Amino acid sequence: MKRFRALAFALLSAFAFLPLPAPAQDAGPVDPTPFLGDDWYGVYLMGTKSGWAHITSAREDRGGVPAVVVRSRMEMRVQSMEEKTEIRLQLRAAYEAGGSQGLLESWFLQEMGTAAVERSGTRVKDGFLIVTMQGKEEVGRETIPAPRETLRDALCGHVLAAGGAAAGTKRKAPSFDLEEGRDTEHEYEVVGTEDAFADGVRTKIVVIRQKNLETGDSFTVKASPAGRMLEMEFAGAVKVRLEPEALAKDIRYSADLFLEGLLRPDRKLGPPGKVRSLALRLRGADEALRLPSDGRQAVTREADGSLLLTIRADAPRDGLPEATAKETADALRPSAEFPCDNPEVRALARKAAGDASTPEGKVRSLVDFVGAYVEDADSLSCLSALDVLRAKKGDCSEHTLLFVALCRAEGLPARDVGGLMYAGDDLGAFGGHAWAEVALGGRWVSADPTWGEFPVDATHILQGTGNQAENTLRLLSRKVKVEVVSMETAR
Repeated sequence: MKRFRALAFALLSAFAFLPLPAPAQDAGPVDPTPFLGDDWYGVYLMGTKSGWAHITSAREDRGGVPAVVVRSRMEMRVQSMEEKTEIRLQLRAAYEAGGSQGLLESWFLQEMGTAAVERSGTRVKDGFLIVTMQGKEEVGRETIPAPRETLRDALCGHVLAAGGAAAGTKRKAPSFDLEEGRDTEHEYEVVGTEDAFADGVRTKIVVIRQKNLETGDSFTVKASPAGRMLEMEFAGAVKVRLEPEALAKDIRYSADLFLEGLLRPDRKLGPPGKVRSLALRLRGADEALRLPSDGRQAVTREADGSLLLTIRADAPRDGLPEATAKETADALRPSAEFPCDNPEVRALARKAAGDASTPEGKVRSLVDFVGAYVEDADSLSCLSALDVLRAKKGDCSEHTLLFVALCRAEGLPARDVGGLMYAGDDLGAFGGHAWAEVALGGRWVSADPTWGEFPVDATHILQGTGNQAENTLRLLSRKVKVEVVSMETAR
């Protein structure tokens, strides 16, 4: 379920400014006057109205500094394995109304069930102070360099929509990721125009694609010529539409996301832990579906559009993906999800590592420890590793949250990954799953604390790292048929 929490965050971040009209100029300071607004949106997941969003912007005084403040709120109702929960997310960003129009303040509050994580960033003399709260308890505090994002960067899509830019025009702009505490970069591209009705009159709407250059996730936005967002589509499974407040709030729970995401092969595979190599053909896969190809998992697009996957559990270490310096640094950084600098997390990490003296020995100890420490249970209520540490129960997402945080606390670069895994012959299908990768000897090595595997078996189909939600949704958005081409099992 981590990916759908990430989806809600990504959706709000992507269109936080899009209800507002935009200036025609393409350089220099932005006049904030046209940006003040108030709009409601319905959020549709796989055709079902499962959420709503409300976005407002206004002039405010922030500590004596005139500012433009944008507030966003989203609520979604999701279910998995018949467990239902509400995901609530609030965002706030404040920019100087004049001068450099830099970011003064950034804040978010994530709530899921009874769990809550709050993270705030404030400009201070020597940078940007970030404070993380778990409920009412402070669990993290750090000062980072000031974000590069400005009001104009946040309005990059507006400028293209309202400025009459030709199809194919692209712009890049920095975007501050408060959850990770660092800058990322987005690309905006004018796809073209479409004839439509907007506000009761015939008009040409502008189609813009916004892409996160780090994760590859992208949104398609349809905006009026004035820059007001009318609709947004993500991965063929999520649509966001401008609606009156009453209509936007008329929501119900989504279809069961676990059951909707099952992929059934044409024959059973036996115990997944014994599968050492596996070749699968995915027919009917979305053309935009991106699956990574490396020494463990090879992906080929065939002439008829099918995807051929070949996965090896015993892939040579030197063929695994290289852990770059940036990736390694990111995989050691504390965050709202992975508060590896928290005293409780550090203490548990030392206990879990035990007498292990080598990096590989520590990983093995942590895999075994988390598997025994976290009771298997369907869960939609843990937002961070600290939630899992205290609740001591959860599904694959919770096992992975805690494992990654413990690795980082022990100085082992680790990151969460996700995709699909064969769930055994009783279910006879691949289901959504989360596991981890740890940088060992400069290579990303897989580890699954839920199933006690290090490295993982060949039924683990990798879709992406971190918070990527697009691949998950592309598999949900179309019926994919899975053909088993070949398989080898352990004796």
